[in-house]
Amino acid sequence: MSTHRATVEKPVRRGTLVQFGSTGTPIVTIPRNFDRQNVVARSCEGLQSDDVGRDVVFVLGADERDDPIVLAVIQPQSGISTVDVTADGKSVSMGARESLTVRCGDDASITLHGFGKFVIRGQNVVSHAAGVNPIRAGAVQLNCLSPTLANILP
Repeated sequence: MSTHRATVEKPVRRGTLVQFGSTGTPIVTIPRNFDRQNVVARSCEGLQSDDVGRDVVFVLGADERDDPIVLAVIQPQSGISTVDVTADGKSVSMGARESLTVRCGDDASITLHGFGKFVIRGQNVVSHAAGVNPIRAGAVQLNCLSPTLANILP
């Protein structure tokens, strides 16, 4: 997103992008005299379908009855959980602050925790290797559930 500097003589107002009209025109809800109205708007910003439901800032034209002009979508406050996804055509990289879970159906998931725990769940977990399949750990326990391991597994 580019940064623009502008002098605005009209007061900047806040509303909500509620939908796009049949021609793709943004429709915003704006407060007027303690009442909310859905109004067709114009935009200085490339609004996307993901922006529906988000707050926007806008100005009205020369006449208060003119269509509002959306200046920007209000960004979420910092500290809200986000996931970053990067795809370059060769690989996909995803990141999260605390944990990242990939799910398929009701019984399969892979969860990565930021503190180093990696959990694979499924009805059957299969590992295939054309070569050696090394298992490296401080300790390896096979086919047993010790009291220590029972405390680690959720």
